[in-house]
Amino acid sequence: LLLDTIQLGQEHYVHLANTESYTLPAGTKRLQKRRWGGLTAHTVSLPEGMPPAADKTSMESISFTATQFGRYMEFTDRVNLDQIDPIIAHYTKQLGDVMARTLERYARETLLSAASKLFAANRTSVGEMRLTDRLSIADLRFAVLRMQRLLVKPLSNGFYNYICSPEYLFDLLDDALVVKYMEINQTTKELFNSG
Repeated sequence: LLLDTIQLGQEHYVHLANTESYTLPAGTKRLQKRRWGGLTAHTVSLPEGMPPAADKTSMESISFTATQFGRYMEFTDRVNLDQIDPIIAHYTKQLGDVMARTLERYARETLLSAASKLFAANRTSVGEMRLTDRLSIADLRFAVLRMQRLLVKPLSNGFYNYICSPEYLFDLLDDALVVKYMEINQTTKELFNSG
């Protein structure tokens, strides 16, 4: 009964839900992802008879190693394999739950290790922060603009997903932009639907 009570639903695996899966060819030890830099719009008129200057771009690559995880169980008593033993069926389900929790934990560690830091109220470090500093919608907009400039690909439907705590969402109701939105529209439904 205890093993069943600690199982979590898929909705709790928020870090795993915000990752992409790749099927690796057999024997792959290292993987490399590449992306090309964007082009900048030019609004300077060309002089008569002069060809335009060539556009230049850059490419960056990220390489990482492929990692495997695995588990197996040993039973101390004899198991009848001619039929599906209820104990084996139970622990097969438990191993599946452990696998999902392992992937979620690994995804969380990986995403946190590669995250870019953004501090509230334009602070540059944790030491500069004050108790009254809170992340605002303006801070999140700044983060989105920075990620677009760095060519970070949105994860779903053109949106960047932000994983936060319920406490942060309650604080967000006191955001100046949300308060102004509420005064005009008498609801925040459209604001939260559109992001």
